[in-house]
Amino acid sequence: MKAHFSRIRETLVSMYSASKGATHSVVTGTLREGFVRGALQSHLPSNTAWSTGQIVGYAPHNPQSGQLDIVLHSGALPQFDFFNSFVRVIPSNASIATVEVKSDLTTGKDSTETLTKALESLVLAKNIPRHQQSKSTPIPFYILAFHSNALPATIIKHVDRFLSNRYLQPAIYWPDGILVLSGGKKYPNGFGVFRATCPVRFPADSTSIITSDVPLSNIIVGMSHAGVHLFQTGSDNGLEVLVSSLANEALDFSPANFRIEHYLYI
Repeated sequence: MKAHFSRIRETLVSMYSASKGATHSVVTGTLREGFVRGALQSHLPSNTAWSTGQIVGYAPHNPQSGQLDIVLHSGALPQFDFFNSFVRVIPSNASIATVEVKSDLTTGKDSTETLTKALESLVLAKNIPRHQQSKSTPIPFYILAFHSNALPATIIKHVDRFLSNRYLQPAIYWPDGILVLSGGKKYPNGFGVFRATCPVRFPADSTSIITSDVPLSNIIVGMSHAGVHLFQTGSDNGLEVLVSSLANEALDFSPANFRIEHYLYI
C-alpha cells in the first residue's frame, strides 16, 4: 500500500504540472480540485458524496460558509441545488469534512499569499454549527497544497500568528490537517501537519509538536488559550493520513438527528 500512495502522490503532482498549461485561474483551479476529488473519492465509502459549494446552518438565520473547494458529505441526506446544480449548498448536519485545495501554499505578506486565504475560509466554515448532532462541531477542515516552498515550522508559525492576531481559540480553529504534496529541497516529496485529534493512528515516525498559546484578548492580560498537539508526517505518509482521516470521519458520521425542516423553518 505504501507504493500505491506513492504513485498517487506522484500522479497528482504530475497532473498539477500538466495543468499549468491552462491560462485561466478558474480553469486551473477547477481542474486541480477535480484531481484531488478523484484521488480521494476512490478510497472512501460509497455512501459519501463530494460537492463544491457552501455549508449552510439551520433556520431561521441560515448562516453560510464561503465558497468551499470540496465538501465531503453524506450521499444519503438531502442537499440544496441551485441553478441546475451549478451551485450546491450542503446542510451542516450532512457535512462530514471539507478540503481546501491550493496550487501553491505561500506564507508571505503580499496579496498573493494563500495560506491566510485558506484560513479565512476555514473560520467561516467552522463557524457553521450542526443542529442537535451527536458529532461535535466544528466541521473538520483540511488544506491540501500541490506545492509549497515553506517549511512545516514556517507554516505552523503562520497559523499560530493568524489565530493570535484574531484571538481565535486553537482548539477550534487550528486546521485539522495541512498536506503539501511537493516541496523545496528539504521536503521534495512534501509533508503533512495534522492535529492529534484526527480520527487516525499516526505513523510511528511522526514528529510530535505543541503549538504556541493564543491570548484570550487584548483586554484580558495574562490569560490564553492553550496550543494544540500536532503530528508532522513526511513523504507519502501525509497522503495516507489524510485519506485515512477522511475515511474514518465518514465511517464515524452518524446523522441520526438530521431533519431537513431545521434548515427551512424553526
